[in-house]
Amino acid sequence: MELLLLITHPEAGSIVRGMAEASHRAGIEWGAFLTNEGVKLLQDAAVVVALQQAGCALVCQDS
Repeated sequence: MELLLLITHPEAGSIVRGMAEASHRAGIEWGAFLTNEGVKLLQDAAVVVALQQAGCALVCQDS
């Protein structure tokens, strides 16, 4: 894995989607770790679709 996104903010959806798209275009293997308030992004269908492109996506509500 070349890139790990640490997602902690509930309003970071556009950043997550943009980074996922850019990583896919560049052929970069990436993953995501959603924690604390960032877990709320799982309610955003577009973010969930973006996370499906990740090599690994982990969720931990309390860390």
